[in-house]
Amino acid sequence: MTSRNQNLTKQKIFISCCFVVPTFVLLLRIFYKDYKIKIPQVRNNPNEELLSLPHEEVFDREKSIFFIEGFGKNYIPARMLCSIESAALVHNNTFIDVLMTSRTLQKSVQIRSLLKAYSNVRFLYLNATTLYMKSPMSEWFLKETWKNSKYPEINFVDPLRYLLLFKYGGIYLDMDIIVLKNLKMLENFAGLESDSWVNCAVMGFRKGHPFLNDCIKEMTQHFDSELWGVNGPKLITKIFRRRCHAQPPDTTLKNCSDVRLFKREVFYPISWTKLDKFFEEDQEFTKHFVE
Repeated sequence: MTSRNQNLTKQKIFISCCFVVPTFVLLLRIFYKDYKIKIPQVRNNPNEELLSLPHEEVFDREKSIFFIEGFGKNYIPARMLCSIESAALVHNNTFIDVLMTSRTLQKSVQIRSLLKAYSNVRFLYLNATTLYMKSPMSEWFLKETWKNSKYPEINFVDPLRYLLLFKYGGIYLDMDIIVLKNLKMLENFAGLESDSWVNCAVMGFRKGHPFLNDCIKEMTQHFDSELWGVNGPKLITKIFRRRCHAQPPDTTLKNCSDVRLFKREVFYPISWTKLDKFFEEDQEFTKHFVE
């Protein structure tokens, strides 16, 4: 983790596949030169209707697959819409909920088309402040340590996935994921990203799961404001090691019979360091990971 060069723009592409349930996920991830997300100023197009979003209380508890746009933007880029559509396509009987911290959404041509084609896609307003204040992280939130940290936007957004899973249950996906097959047979799971680290880009838990409670306590009590991703892979890896006695790359969990940790080959068989392979013509490589 610490060897990643934060001064270079990188793109990670992963293919994940579950061998117990035929599940495949393609992740496209961009790492920016400056990890502090800068929200671009978007001019309102008079031809794009602003859609008032319903509240997240209509969230389908324990059953939803959800994405989070937590940076207050009122639009969804085309690349992210591809992620949403891919999830909707293979989960036609499941709500795909896109939770936004903006109260409005630019109803672009692409979003209109998406909503017309997939009745299970919903854009919902997430009141992040209310979520924090009604959670065990309320004191942490009020102290605003996250706001004064080195990466305030990331440290504000990262805990939301754990809080939402703890409150509602379901499956969380990062907004850079292309889903190829159904995920609904999986529950209480995450996967190794490397031989040392667990990733939280794809994970699912039932409501109120003790593992999530441990994650939330750790964020509250041992937050390091100077570290990148402290509430991401570093956090979930620490909890797997401490609570479940996990020793990556071994996925045996001696103290967590109700949680599953998938091997690196299952969710992240291709390292982000091998990005160039995806831009080379190699039929055998493509056949091995796509078919």
